[in-house]
Amino acid sequence: MSVPTVSSKVSIVIPTYNCAQYIGETIESILNQIYKNFEIIVVDDGSTDNTRDVAKSFEKEINYIYQENGGPSKAKNTGIKAARGEYIAFLDADDIWFPDILKQTVQAFQQYAEAGLAFTDYLKFDESGVIQQSNCADRFKVWFNKHRSATTDLAYGWFYRELLIGSCISSVFVKKKVMEEVGMFDETFKIGEDYDLWLRIAKKYKFIYINRVLYKYRYRLDSLSGATDVRRFRWGHANIRVFEKHLVNNWVPRELQGLVKEVLSQRCWSLGWSYFSQNLFKESRLLFFRGICYQFFNWKNWLFWGASFLPLTIIEMIRQIRHSLR
Repeated sequence: MSVPTVSSKVSIVIPTYNCAQYIGETIESILNQIYKNFEIIVVDDGSTDNTRDVAKSFEKEINYIYQENGGPSKAKNTGIKAARGEYIAFLDADDIWFPDILKQTVQAFQQYAEAGLAFTDYLKFDESGVIQQSNCADRFKVWFNKHRSATTDLAYGWFYRELLIGSCISSVFVKKKVMEEVGMFDETFKIGEDYDLWLRIAKKYKFIYINRVLYKYRYRLDSLSGATDVRRFRWGHANIRVFEKHLVNNWVPRELQGLVKEVLSQRCWSLGWSYFSQNLFKESRLLFFRGICYQFFNWKNWLFWGASFLPLTIIEMIRQIRHSLR
């Protein structure tokens, strides 16, 4: 693909909290873009490290905004309010873009002018190297093949159902006018705010998916999401809360409400199992019961709801028998 002929400004919002170690590399990856019509908005959410000093070394290239700590949603919203571009991109302060992500995404929006959001495939890495080369290609393979352009790496279409039954997406670009219509990030969320917003957008606008790895996601145990076990609990609660918010506000289309309740029941069981496996039976019991309320005939929720009342000695005996049968 050639460089886009129409020069649309992209506002890149980088919310950051104590990422001085990484943010310089993140900003450099933006400055190395082939497509040059962009602005960088760094929103420092009350960092206590030397993030300000690192940002100062880029003072000619970025718009640096400091605010008292208010969480990622508030930081992103501050960036959106300051944005002057037609498109808004969100980039975590420890992640890295490949040099052609802006060019590819702006071109995709020009090809599909009615789209509200675009996202790309990405790889996951840590300090030891690449963990996973692709994170979207397999998850969205069926949707991509159904909606893809025959001559490009692009797919375009309604994505709401895929978000419901799948998971959140990364490397996201949104038209500013779309955010002005559907609203910004919900600042009551400390995690899962992006999933909530993408669902709101997906209900009204078609998505573009660029089936190319154009973004590097840094996996860190000390990130806001936390270590693996912590992530499981925090994301589990956040996902359930997002679904319940959309049901309560009647934002889910009637024909998909049954599917949403089925997925909610399964996610209640999954999170309940995480608590159950750590002998936190009261917490697990509440989640299994919530799952039953959403899908009465989900036998797994019934089974483990009942098991949560058993004495620990009986549960340990069942675990030993189950383990010996493997």
